[in-house]
Amino acid sequence: MGLGTLVIDVVLPVFNGYEYLEQQVASIASQTLRPRRLLIRDDGSSERVLKLIHRLEAYYSPWLVVAPSQGNVGCTLNVNALLKYVEASYCALADQDDIWLPDKLERGFEALQAIENRRGRNLPALVHTDLHLVDASLRPYGCTFMVRQQLSPKFDSPSDLALTNIVTGCTALFNRALLDKAMPLPPEALVHDWWLALVASAYGEIGFISRPSILYRQHQSNAIGSHGLGFNYWLKRISQWLFMPQRGGHTLEAIRQIECFEARYGLVISILPVLIRHKKVQRLFCLLNTHVSKWPHKHGLFRTIALYVWLFRYEVVP
Repeated sequence: MGLGTLVIDVVLPVFNGYEYLEQQVASIASQTLRPRRLLIRDDGSSERVLKLIHRLEAYYSPWLVVAPSQGNVGCTLNVNALLKYVEASYCALADQDDIWLPDKLERGFEALQAIENRRGRNLPALVHTDLHLVDASLRPYGCTFMVRQQLSPKFDSPSDLALTNIVTGCTALFNRALLDKAMPLPPEALVHDWWLALVASAYGEIGFISRPSILYRQHQSNAIGSHGLGFNYWLKRISQWLFMPQRGGHTLEAIRQIECFEARYGLVISILPVLIRHKKVQRLFCLLNTHVSKWPHKHGLFRTIALYVWLFRYEVVP
């Protein structure tokens, strides 16, 4: 398994998270396929976290490398800065508060190599997995992330991913071809893993391993986390559709990401950016004149219905 020590860099953006960081670093260091380096960049954490990072750096040096930091820039730009330091042929993303199962990198690397052996190393490729949901003390919730979020990893075409991300970054392992194609991450990218998934889908291949590779902590400080699709979720969404259709929220942000992707790569992955520029009646005629396979959609019937409820309530702001 010595090959992994030569070819995989792991990037770990840090913002506070003192309680979990040391455990996470230890789980990465003890991988059956140990990465070449662990790259950390702090995004303006408290002094206590900075002291912990320096202690970890002293203990794990030269394997653990702390990248320069110039204050708080946010999660996506923090990852963007870290990815510029990646020198290895493969890269894995990590979050500060999870626990990696011992063979996470080994299984991911085998799956990624299988794609490259079949289609070539110049093909942008990414492999991701499901996650075990646990609480802050690592007590299991009894379900996985994909099940709770009702996501279907087999739907991974660019149009499938335009409005729904299926790749959880902390499970992802990808090759240099994808990194070179996707960088730099644009400000319009909602999250780094979504942008990487879009590029891999459009220009290469996404592989999925159903067996979870991570203990995914759910706690009050989660940046994203797994919120499920229960009663409270739908109550909040219905309230927004009825009383605040102009906000658009996540959908408008996804549309900006789509527009950025299409402008950079010259590929059309969704008609939604064009649709919302029309008046409501014109949107209907535009849809009826478009093959149903190209209609905007999300993962699952209820998400897609919600999208169209919003689409025909949203007014274009002059």
